[in-house]
Amino acid sequence: MPTLPLALLPVVLTLGLLALQLFYYGDFTPHIPLVLGVAMTGLVGVLRGQDWMDIHEGIFHVIHVS
Repeated sequence: MPTLPLALLPVVLTLGLLALQLFYYGDFTPHIPLVLGVAMTGLVGVLRGQDWMDIHEGIFHVIHVS
């Protein structure tokens, strides 16, 4: 299991990207920051030793449920 700061890192960075896009660029289309957030989360998982196929299945499971 990742530590709390490591688990929160992609969330905080995604929120930072959303805030940057909203306040600096004046545009609130969240697609790009959210995709980058998913990429950061996947990168953290891979660097922590998770198998990419497990991450892939988890992502698509959450999309399917929603």
